[in-house]
Amino acid sequence: MPAAGSFSWVHHGRRLVELVLRGGRYAIRLRDPSALTRTEFQGVPTFPVSQEWVLQGCYTPFDEPRIVQVGRYGRTRSSPPFSCAVALGFGSTAYELAANSGKDGALTCAFPDTTNGFETAPWRAVTTSVSDEEGRVTIDFNRAVKFPFAFSDFGTWPARSRATGCRSR
Repeated sequence: MPAAGSFSWVHHGRRLVELVLRGGRYAIRLRDPSALTRTEFQGVPTFPVSQEWVLQGCYTPFDEPRIVQVGRYGRTRSSPPFSCAVALGFGSTAYELAANSGKDGALTCAFPDTTNGFETAPWRAVTTSVSDEEGRVTIDFNRAVKFPFAFSDFGTWPARSRATGCRSR
């Protein structure tokens, strides 16, 4: 099993028991489509859409993927590789987001911000446009999404890290 892999282990009716490996440790995950957390889910709160949060950035690929050791919820560790960085500005502050290339050429950036822990999950992700020939991308933060760990105290997604999110330059 890969370092961050999973294995569909046991099926019982509509339930699935999954064996997962995170940070060198095994865990068991139960997937139940009839769980109250799914059947009584009321939706995700959102912010009003604003053109102010559609920003331009510049994509810079790394020569080699950079492996960054980050914490995980549940006290395990992870070493996700990042293939590039996206530089952008908001107001008078410059930021750099660690990112990975997607299948279609768009980039996925994980980021923390000042709403974390109060109005939003500890960190979120946003997908950019495909870069143009000069490396420019559009980042629409109106389309930022929560990772699955935001909906469970037992999530195994990497925790927020300065290496994976917004930081001033």
